[in-house]
Parts: sequence; C-alpha cells; structure tokens
Amino acid sequence: MGIGGGFSETACGMTNGIKTRWQELKKIDWQSMFRYGVVGVGNTLTDFLVFSLLVFRFEIDSLIANGIAFAVAVTQGYWLNAHWTFRDTAKGKFWSKYLSFVAVNLGGLVVSMVMLLLLRQVIGPLAAKLSSVLFVFAWGYGMSRRLIFRPNSNQLTSDEAIV
Repeated sequence: MGIGGGFSETACGMTNGIKTRWQELKKIDWQSMFRYGVVGVGNTLTDFLVFSLLVFRFEIDSLIANGIAFAVAVTQGYWLNAHWTFRDTAKGKFWSKYLSFVAVNLGGLVVSMVMLLLLRQVIGPLAAKLSSVLFVFAWGYGMSRRLIFRPNSNQLTSDEAIV
C-alpha cells in the first residue's frame, strides 16, 4: 500500500463520518425543538409577568410570588408542550406526566444552579447564567422528548398535524 492508498482510506473514513453525523442531524426533530424554545420564551415571560403582578400589584412576598410564578409557568409549559410542541395524543396519565415535567424543570434549575456556582467566579454571574441556558434547554428538551412526551404510533407527525 502506497501513500495514496492510506490517504484515500483516511479521506473515505472522514467522509463516512461526516455522512453519519449528517444522518444523525437529519433525525433530529428540529420543528419540535424550535417549538420547545418558543414555549420556553413564553414561559419565561409568564413567569416574570406573574411574579411582577404578585409583588408589585398585590404586594405578596417575593419568595412566595416566585413559587407561584414558577408553578404557573411550568403548568403553562406542560400544556403547551403536550398540545403544541410534542402533539401528545396519549390519553390518561396526566398527573404522572405533569409531575415528571415539574421534576424535569426542577432538574433544570439544579443544572443552572450548579453551572452558576462553578462558573460565576470565572466568567461572572451573568455570563454564567447565560451559558447555563443552552445546557438547561438541552436537558429539558431531551428529558421531555424521551421520558414525558415519547413519540408513539398514536401521535401525529409534524407533517400530518395542522399547525
């Protein structure tokens, strides 16, 4: 085997690796991931709105208001993700799915807190918080997709569903 043969085998291996990665990327449900992000932005706005109303309009303690705002936003997020993002058509199991969704969101809070704790002295608190968003998004989407709103034969695909 000459130099050209070795180079050719390496190039073919790289091409196959790129093709494999491309095939993996094509399997990702980009539409549901985008919708999950839109729902997340809406939940954040709802969280801030409810929190602000409770604190500034109704003069409720900020810690209590934060808990209520979190509960409202998570409930909204569950409903929107079930009906719009993942088109969950499975009947029943509301409480187990809802509580799993709450647990996933609390897990996201833990991931955010750990990242903030580890990175705030290195890159500052705001940059640390912002950097945690990508990880929390990936955590929440992945857990929601694989554990709570698993695709099954009863679900409509994004192509079949009416937007």
